Amino acid sequence: MYDFKQDPEHEGEFSFILPGCYGAPGGVRVRVNRLVPSDLSMQESADVAVRAFQLVCLASDVARGRLSGRSLDRNVTEKGISRLEFMAKLLRLSRKDSPLHGNLPPVPLYLYGTVLNPDHFDACAGLTIGKEIYQSSIVLRRWGSRWVCTFLDFG
Repeated sequence: MYDFKQDPEHEGEFSFILPGCYGAPGGVRVRVNRLVPSDLSMQESADVAVRAFQLVCLASDVARGRLSGRSLDRNVTEKGISRLEFMAKLLRLSRKDSPLHGNLPPVPLYLYGTVLNPDHFDACAGLTIGKEIYQSSIVLRRWGSRWVCTFLDFG
């Protein structure tokens, strides 16, 4: 599905371009490191990275008050949702006129992720909202058969 690029000297590291993601021109750069390459296949690692990207973009809309935190119920822990909703309240109270408060869509720039073990994926992602660039940290853990976000932060 993805066109993986892998450096022969670094078996656990690969990259790919995620085409047409949220209107990003030229696609989105994704780089994944697997500390132990046998923990997850390249395809599963890429799928988790794409899921992380989707959650970061949705969470940015929750933090800006464009979506309800309940829209993330199956994918983010209760603590994570409450943190995003609290951030949304703070942003509403600040009443600043910035792209973060507007209706502009998030446009992802990059994601650098690491598979720490078969059940733990940690990543940082960059995205733009309007002309402003934001960074996000996200942690996904496997709970049963699905990946759930246990930590998400914007800066």
